[in-house]
Amino acid sequence: MHRHERVTIDDDDGDDDDDDDDNEQSVKQEVTDTIEKFVQSRHVQTLKYLRHVIDENRQLRLHIDRLKRYQDERLLPPPPPPTVPVQANKVDTEETSTETEPISEQQEENIIEFNENLTQEILEKPFVNIELVDQETNTEKDDSESQYNLLNEELTNLKKQHNINREEFRRELDRVDAQNTQFEKDLKSTQQQLIITQRRNQEKQAEIHKLTTSLADERLTNEALTIRVNNLDQTNERLTQSFNQSEIIRLDLESQVRELRRIFQEDKQKLFEIQVECQHHEQQVQISEQEIASLKQKLDEQFDKNQQLNDENEVLKENIKYLQIQLQDKVLQEQEFNRERQLNSNFKDFVQTKRVLQQCQQENEQLKIEIRKLQLKLVNKND
Repeated sequence: MHRHERVTIDDDDGDDDDDDDDNEQSVKQEVTDTIEKFVQSRHVQTLKYLRHVIDENRQLRLHIDRLKRYQDERLLPPPPPPTVPVQANKVDTEETSTETEPISEQQEENIIEFNENLTQEILEKPFVNIELVDQETNTEKDDSESQYNLLNEELTNLKKQHNINREEFRRELDRVDAQNTQFEKDLKSTQQQLIITQRRNQEKQAEIHKLTTSLADERLTNEALTIRVNNLDQTNERLTQSFNQSEIIRLDLESQVRELRRIFQEDKQKLFEIQVECQHHEQQVQISEQEIASLKQKLDEQFDKNQQLNDENEVLKENIKYLQIQLQDKVLQEQEFNRERQLNSNFKDFVQTKRVLQQCQQENEQLKIEIRKLQLKLVNKND
């Protein structure tokens, strides 16, 4: 239905075709970004767990070597095998992503489940068979029991350490996810606060502009009034000079002078009120300037914090761009191949990973057999 609608719109208007292509490209870009993030995270988790299994195999080999040396020397009990802590947060994701190709989610879940079952099976099997201990001896029996207790304690410690490492690995993953979520929330809230502060600053600047324009108008009015007062003074002087010419003219002029003086007093009172109002406006302007200075200081502090966040975001953006370029190259390559070849490629990756796991399983089985042989030899020699 969507395809048919898009075709009809192409027939009606050519500009809508460009918009649909842009929307389709944006949707594809979002889908590829989501797929890339998911595949990278799952692939890194699988590689971490495989590294952990390989480390455990290495520790088992070391433990077997110690048992062999103890069998040859027969002087001291073997030291406990050191545990391998799972350092999930120190694995380089970029290095692992370049070494192996990503696999599907179902394949990774099967691999992790298989490794957990295999590790649990190895840990649940004891290193010493209790039925082989000789019950009729005295001193040798005590030695074998003490050795058995030591080995069982080592096994218990290994189980506990394995569970602790697995829990630490899960907690570390949860902590990193929560920290990334909190960083995104802090960035959004900071951007919103910056927008609000900019709006307030613009409003204050508009108010200051209005006050400056009104102050300029009042100054012009004041100048006009002073000019008028000067003109009135000059007229008054001319009237006083012509006072001696005529008494009638004098009376008329006195009445005019009184009227003019009354107007002058009113104008003077208005001028005083205007000056008081001007002082009040100047005080408001000073208060506004102080508020603007404090807002600028807060804005500078917030800008410094945002600059630090922007620096961190620039690093993240460079990594994202690099991954996007790689993903686009892969998408272009995948479009050239058909679905059957892609399935075969995924199956080859799964078979390769399964072979690695089978090799680990075989090594674990061989190690278990060697441990049992050594234990039997130790028991026979003690007997």
